[in-house]
Amino acid sequence: MPRIAYKIFYDGTVFNGFSGNPESIEEYLKRAFKKFNEDVKLLKASRTDPGVSAIGNVIAVDLSRIVLPEQLNSKLPESIRVWAWSIVDNTFNPRKASSRTYMYVKLYEDEDLELMRSCAQLFIGTHNLKNFTIGDDKLRSVVYIHDISIIRSGNYIYFTITGKSFRNKMIRKIVWTLVSVGRGKLSINYVKDLIDCKIERTVPSIDPEGLILLKVKYRPEITFKICEKCVIEISKYLENKIKSQLLTTECYSIIRNEFLNILLSNFLR
Repeated sequence: MPRIAYKIFYDGTVFNGFSGNPESIEEYLKRAFKKFNEDVKLLKASRTDPGVSAIGNVIAVDLSRIVLPEQLNSKLPESIRVWAWSIVDNTFNPRKASSRTYMYVKLYEDEDLELMRSCAQLFIGTHNLKNFTIGDDKLRSVVYIHDISIIRSGNYIYFTITGKSFRNKMIRKIVWTLVSVGRGKLSINYVKDLIDCKIERTVPSIDPEGLILLKVKYRPEITFKICEKCVIEISKYLENKIKSQLLTTECYSIIRNEFLNILLSNFLR
């Protein structure tokens, strides 16, 4: 029975999260496999919150036969698309990633970019970010963040954060903090005390709709087979969203552009 890993795109703004309810993305995927007589236990790289989208979340399932992405997509809503696949070792668990990269998109509202960038450097490395999590598990709140970049393009700011793993709502709490510093509502010294756990505070979360899971990486690297038809379907879906002016048009544009960049990097390897 082969274990197969799939790369998944989804528009999180139209679902109530990846897991945990009958209308979640995970349940739609399970029902799609069921149509091929495959009752699967689905392993996933990231259990994203309601409103959060993904270009390259990774799932893995044990199947009695290979089910191709285009077959699965025929049983899925257009807002979920499987676009790449690979046969992997039976011990492969998508949660054991070497890195995850997220992007948060928001409207530029005169935030001080240099101040936010200086503050972002405090998060780099290994830290106990208990103040940026939900719950009291101190061990699970220790994370390693490799990089945070903050770029302004036109009327928008893009926060790109890469780390080995993140806890529930951690990315959104970090972005909320950086934005608050950029608006002069928090000082960098105050944030340093939050990171060092010198003080305990409940840090708010920024809205989920601007958050996108861009990619998940593994060591050793997995070579995925890309479904060209599936890629075209995703591109068409995003174009229609952009034209319809629904929700955050800029967010859909960024998803499209980042998706194309990820595809290009796959083809050039």
